[in-house]
Amino acid sequence: MNPRPTNPNDNWETALDRQLKSLPDRPAPSALLPRVLAVIEARARRPWYRQTWVVWPRWAQALSLATVSFVLGALTFALLHAGEVASTGLVGEQLNVWLAPIKALWSAGEAMVSAAEILLHKVGLGVWLGVGALCAAMYAVCIGLGTLLCRIACKK
Repeated sequence: MNPRPTNPNDNWETALDRQLKSLPDRPAPSALLPRVLAVIEARARRPWYRQTWVVWPRWAQALSLATVSFVLGALTFALLHAGEVASTGLVGEQLNVWLAPIKALWSAGEAMVSAAEILLHKVGLGVWLGVGALCAAMYAVCIGLGTLLCRIACKK
């Protein structure tokens, strides 16, 4: 293996570390402890709904969990049955207007998938292996050139 290159900053960092560790600890200001205790006391006196969910009363945790479950269930139900509602009234017409760009993208995606299926079945396995090997080689060349350029640019 190659020896580790010596860095002139290593000695400086070691000396600085030694100097900083040799400094005595500074005492805390006398006003710090009362302020910290006051903040802790203020946090402890906050109402339960302003504290973290874990320290809420059990009934409040259960109620909030039930509420979140109900809301998520309602949203899931609404999304699963949106097609039934969309065809029955004005809400459906508005959703169709809003989702028109997505429908165009969906049909374009379907066309791409069907074209890929046709290509997959019509072109032989050797061609696909060759294309895969070419892509892997191009990737390796990009990584190699990027590494080379980075080493040239970062050389001191």
